[in-house]
Amino acid sequence: MGTTVKARPTAQRHGATLLQEELDRENDRRALMLAAFERRKDQLIAEVPDLERAPLYLTSKDVAVFEEFGLKRADEIATALQIHAGIAEARALVGDPAVIEAARAELAAAVRNEQTLRAEAEDLDGDAEDEPALAMQIKSLQRRLGQLTAARVDAENKVRRFESRRDWLRTQAPPAMRLDITKEITRRQLIDPVWQRLREVELQIHGFEKLLEIARDSRSDDNPVFCNHARVHCADAFRSNYGSPRVDLGLFSKHLDQLRGELLPALKAEQADLQAKWQATVAEIEAGLDHWIATGEVLRA
Repeated sequence: MGTTVKARPTAQRHGATLLQEELDRENDRRALMLAAFERRKDQLIAEVPDLERAPLYLTSKDVAVFEEFGLKRADEIATALQIHAGIAEARALVGDPAVIEAARAELAAAVRNEQTLRAEAEDLDGDAEDEPALAMQIKSLQRRLGQLTAARVDAENKVRRFESRRDWLRTQAPPAMRLDITKEITRRQLIDPVWQRLREVELQIHGFEKLLEIARDSRSDDNPVFCNHARVHCADAFRSNYGSPRVDLGLFSKHLDQLRGELLPALKAEQADLQAKWQATVAEIEAGLDHWIATGEVLRA
């Protein structure tokens, strides 16, 4: 009959983080890839005048990043960039008119800041001839004024770009592109959170299954220390994720069955429900695209 050996603190600490580390590694990798993906799209949109030709500017590293998100052909990449370029502006047309209003508010603030500083500089300018210190202060204000002027110009350009893009989407964009943009926004708001939760649960179940397998396979009279460490891994993972203080593989197995039998199917059902809503929304868009986009009611359908 094997004896129980108290696990070392280092083994307990490792057991408490074993499951989370696996999830964190996958999430970190995807987050880095997504950041690189979004950053490269922004760079290409800023640097390439004709987005149809943007795939010609991709490096081998870019290609790997784009393929990670399902974009392999040049036409798919070009379309994705065109959609990305219109996402922020298009949001004003599909349920978030605050986008352009926020840009206008940013412009108004930039104008006020510039006017305030300009008036301050002008007030001091008349007395600057006899006051070297005052002259230096005015030069400093002028430098700041130049920065504020640049910020105001940037804000003007942003509003102009948003409004121009809005008008282009309403009057000139091909219906297929407008539909793709709307579908993309809808997908991000409705589907992506469920996919993320589903992935987390799948990784969590995988981690628990591995831990349970270790614990069951290591029950040996010849190796009581390893057996106990495996039990500690399971118990710590169970405790850290579900708040149970008990070292009980029976409870652990029961909860694993609950994950498999209840939580994962519930998430998949929720995902299917959201996908159905998404498809219904897209069908409504296709039935009356111009009306839906112009009125900004797409995401509220």
